[in-house]
Amino acid sequence: MLEVTLFVSIGWIVSICLHEFGHAILAYWGGDTSVKEKGYLTLNPFKYIEPGYSLILPLLFLMMGGVGLPGTAVYINHQNLGSRWRQSVVAAAGPIASILTILALAGIFRVVNSPVSWVQPALAFLIWLQVWGLLINLLPIPSLDGFGMIEPFLSRRIRSYVKPFYQYGFFGILLLLLVVQPFRDFLNIVVTIIAQQVLGIPAATAMNGYGSFKPWALPVILGIIVIFAISRKFMQSPVETLIEKSEQLIKQQRYAEAVSLLNRDLGQNPHNFDAWWLKGTALCHLNCYNDALDCYQIALKINPGVASLWQNSGLLLSAMDRPEKAIDMYNRALEIDPDDVQLWISKAILWAELGRFPKALATIDRAVEVNPRSVEAWYQRACYESHLRDYESALMSLKQAIELN
Repeated sequence: MLEVTLFVSIGWIVSICLHEFGHAILAYWGGDTSVKEKGYLTLNPFKYIEPGYSLILPLLFLMMGGVGLPGTAVYINHQNLGSRWRQSVVAAAGPIASILTILALAGIFRVVNSPVSWVQPALAFLIWLQVWGLLINLLPIPSLDGFGMIEPFLSRRIRSYVKPFYQYGFFGILLLLLVVQPFRDFLNIVVTIIAQQVLGIPAATAMNGYGSFKPWALPVILGIIVIFAISRKFMQSPVETLIEKSEQLIKQQRYAEAVSLLNRDLGQNPHNFDAWWLKGTALCHLNCYNDALDCYQIALKINPGVASLWQNSGLLLSAMDRPEKAIDMYNRALEIDPDDVQLWISKAILWAELGRFPKALATIDRAVEVNPRSVEAWYQRACYESHLRDYESALMSLKQAIELN
């Protein structure tokens, strides 16, 4: 039935948006304010969805075998997140959003007793697809969230070894599903247990939904892809298209290609703020810190009101062992966003590295004022008080950190 195909296809696209929004909002709360400037907090599908990875391949797989594949991902600047735990939580935020979506759909399935015969089969099939997508996305394979959750805790050597495989992770999943039947059978058993026994969604009802979905799948999916492509063409300028392509290259860790593409545009549009920002980010990943810093500084001349870009400059200067200059960058960022607790913590850490513990303590006190529930801030406070031989206060700060976590 056409209604089932439309319902499931649109529901899948909405679920992708919710999944990526989960990553973005946790990244924003964790310190990467650049996600707001990139439009990732808007729930706008055009900000999250890349046609190939998010629409064409996943929707075609729905048509062929009723298997839900994870889509693309928002670009997170992990340098702004700080701790390994924060990076891991941001990676887990997408699957958590998917779990909440599944639970919401399962709740609707249980309470809705629609007189329209196609509603429950469509809901059941969509829930099974969501479980498939969640399970696949939790696999510890590069480019998937399952690997992103453990990556921050891996050694630098292992991460550098795995890095070249990022761009092939999605196709590796496709190959496993298409070629390795035992792998697909195992996943199918796990999906059946979760969907049928845990969520209470009968397999027969889901298969009924799939049977109604499949006859109209090809024309509806092609129609969605065409509508999406046309809408993007009319809604996006050539500059926005280039920026999106560059972001995709950076996501795929093809940094040199991103720099080359951005250089071609900057030759014609030297005042493109986003292009300078992205070029700096790509160069940073290539360990070209001086060139990256130059790009950030040019971007800041164009638009000095972006706190996260001042913060990125500070992070670079800190990595280049120029802490006093980095502190200047953090001060500029804090003038714009004085409520960013991670900025206050980063600034305090630099003061401590310089051996200026009274200044470090005064700075971390501001972090505590901004967010009294920041475990990291209380812990850093205890460290600086200990260096100043105020052991009683240090113990009190540690006690506060322990009570929070």
